[in-house]
Amino acid sequence: RVLTRLRFLRDGRNLSEFSYELALDRWHLGFAKISARSIAHELNLHWHRIELLLEQMASDLSAIRMQQDLEMGEAVQRLFLPKTKSGRVGDTAFRVVFQPYGPMSGDWFQWYQSSKGLLIAIGDVVGKGPSAALNTAVIAAVWKQCQEEAHEPERLLATMNAIVFGLFEGKQNTTVSLAWVDQKNYTLVRAGSPPWFLGGQNGMKRLPVKVTNPVGMLEEFSCQSHHGEWQPGDCLLAFSDGVIEGHQATQRLCAEYQHHNNPDDNFLALEAAARTAGEASVLPDDFTLLMLQYAPKSYYSISNCYRES
Repeated sequence: RVLTRLRFLRDGRNLSEFSYELALDRWHLGFAKISARSIAHELNLHWHRIELLLEQMASDLSAIRMQQDLEMGEAVQRLFLPKTKSGRVGDTAFRVVFQPYGPMSGDWFQWYQSSKGLLIAIGDVVGKGPSAALNTAVIAAVWKQCQEEAHEPERLLATMNAIVFGLFEGKQNTTVSLAWVDQKNYTLVRAGSPPWFLGGQNGMKRLPVKVTNPVGMLEEFSCQSHHGEWQPGDCLLAFSDGVIEGHQATQRLCAEYQHHNNPDDNFLALEAAARTAGEASVLPDDFTLLMLQYAPKSYYSISNCYRES
């Protein structure tokens, strides 16, 4: 398939000598006049050049296909992830900082507004690259199936677990940090994810939300929700392990929140505190930060945070 022509032309003056031309579709390998005795040696040399060219072609083709896979995975992921990363639902403001490390992310986020409140979650699927992007698309599809159970986070995650485990039989799974907010009340769940934090006028503290297995890891799944009531101005914070990882880093987060505290824009303060606390504790990875604030109209001093982006 590669070789297009190989010609031997006998020289009229010397019957022991031949001229030959060897060419490929896109490379001309030369025209030479050689003796019959050395033709085999010369062909071997040229064949070596052909092999090198074929290896380069295979490498280039592999790189092209990989780039195409990355572009396709990125497009699929953009299709399934929400276009809006911040906004306001009732008295709750939210913002998601979503920064993939590469063209595609193993992290994901989803949110859903119902007549009763706001359901919002972030997570991190197993794997990297195109397979991770595909898994985030699956999670998005499963999420949409489970939205009717938004006001029951435990039941919602159990349904998600049954679907994901049924599809992948434990080979693929995802962490989940999920919040259901209904005015002054919130419900939090952790499935293999980092802790939840609550920030307010008295500083930041880690919330006692019990952690369970990631969704899709085991056939049997159970989780325990944490219920709380927040005050105007309070913020809830969750993040992926690409933001902060390790006990010491989470301790630094509480200290950094005090340092970066900004009453006019608590979301900005939360993000600055998280970045500073985690900068020395994590390797390059996807960065996903979920922030919520209870901000009734009587506490509307951070209106800049509510604009959709």
